[in-house]
Amino acid sequence: MTAPHDPRPDGDPFELLAAMADRDDRALAPGDDPSADALLARIVAGPVVVSIAHRRRRRVAAAAAAIAVVGTGSAIAAVWAREPVDAVSLRCYSEASATPAVEVGLVVDPAIGPAEQCAPAWTDGRIARAGAPELVACVDELDSTVVVPGGPDACGLLGWAPVADPTAAARVDAEVVRRVADALYDCETDPVAAVATVEAVFDELGAAAWTVATPATAGSGCLAPVVDATRRTVDLVALPAG
Repeated sequence: MTAPHDPRPDGDPFELLAAMADRDDRALAPGDDPSADALLARIVAGPVVVSIAHRRRRRVAAAAAAIAVVGTGSAIAAVWAREPVDAVSLRCYSEASATPAVEVGLVVDPAIGPAEQCAPAWTDGRIARAGAPELVACVDELDSTVVVPGGPDACGLLGWAPVADPTAAARVDAEVVRRVADALYDCETDPVAAVATVEAVFDELGAAAWTVATPATAGSGCLAPVVDATRRTVDLVALPAG
């Protein structure tokens, strides 16, 4: 029996073992073949170096396994979905496209899902009047929520990710934006009273991370809130009188 051919002096151990298997099916006991004993000792003692080709095949196999998990249905949200950085803005698109013919902007309502929130726009004429098709919520390249017509794969076809369920903090942020706007809907000209109104919203919602700033300059007009959800701040701006 001759020693097996090593295709590379420092080759992949798996390839070396495969080369041995190609030659002879007879089992070897220790001491039967000095060359085989030496080869086995080198494989066991040395580091396992996997060739680039093997690494590539194994990476592809791992990716295929991940796709198989996603294909089971409920796992897709856990694997691919993500939360948008902008937790308060929502856009409803008339097509599954990054450049739709019609775009409707909304403030996220944390009480309902994005697709459900966009559905009325397909009935009341903002997008259409025939009723909403199947809709799916995605996170676009701007890290905000976009709802487009289509099934679960529509986001991936656009290079976007499905929207993950919002965290408790994101729900609070979205509710702050809505409630502050409602609280200052009636004209308030007194900065102290306006600040107190906004702070009362923070307290009611448990939004301890939020702050409100008084106007830098006084004015005689109504005070309007300018909300920055990424910084969790509300700036009060005095509008011109009248």
